[in-house]
Amino acid sequence: MATLSLGNQTIFTQSGNDAPVMNNGILNFNTTNHSFTVKGVDAPIVGANYSTSDDANSGQLAIYNGATKLWGINESGGVFSPNNPGCYCRGYAGSNTLTSTTDFGDYRFSIWYYDDVKHNIGNHFDNSTGYFTAPYSGRYLISGNCGLKTDDQAYMGFGIVYNGTTALFIQWSSLSVNLYNAYNGGTIIHNMSAGDYIGIGNYYNPFGAYTVPDTNVPYVAFSVYFLG
Repeated sequence: MATLSLGNQTIFTQSGNDAPVMNNGILNFNTTNHSFTVKGVDAPIVGANYSTSDDANSGQLAIYNGATKLWGINESGGVFSPNNPGCYCRGYAGSNTLTSTTDFGDYRFSIWYYDDVKHNIGNHFDNSTGYFTAPYSGRYLISGNCGLKTDDQAYMGFGIVYNGTTALFIQWSSLSVNLYNAYNGGTIIHNMSAGDYIGIGNYYNPFGAYTVPDTNVPYVAFSVYFLG
C-alpha cells in the first residue's frame, strides 16, 4: 500500500505494482482525449568515440503520451524534450526561388525557401512559402545567415521577417560586383503567438538588381527552435 500526500492532505492511496513509491512505479493521468503516463525509465548514456561519459546506470523520470515520449529529466538534472518544435534548412541558388516580396520603406524584402530541409520537427516549416509557423505561444530561438554574390548593385542585406510585415532584424553590407562578399547573419530570441510566422531572406534597394547565391554553394541557412 502506498499513499501520496501533499502536506496533511492525502491525494490518493494505491496498492500493487503501479504504486508510485515503488521502483518503476507508474502514474496515469487521463484527459478527455489523451492518457499521460509518468514513470521511471532506464536511459543508458552511451558516449561518442573517444568519450569517457558512458553511464550504463543512467535513468529518467519521463512523461509519455501513449508510446510517445514527451519529456524527461535524468538523475543529473538534464532535461529532454525530443519533440520540441523546430526546423533547420539550407539552400542553394537553384532552389532559392523567391516568394512574394514585402516593402519596408525604401527596401523590398524577399523570403527564401530551400532544397535541403535537415529536420522539421512537427512539420511547422512550410517550404512552399519559406515560413515557420509557431504552433504554441512562447519564446523561439531564430537564426539565419546568407552569402550573396552581387551583380550591379551597391548594397544588399539579410533580415528576419515576422508575420510578413515586420523586419525584426536587418543587416546590410556594401558590396563589390561579382564577388561573394555579403556574409550576413543574425540570431534572436522572440516571443511569438500561436499562428505567427517567421522567415528569412534578402532585402535590396529597389533601384538595384538582385542576384541569389551562386549554384551549389550552401550559403543560406535558417533555423527555428521553441524554447518554451
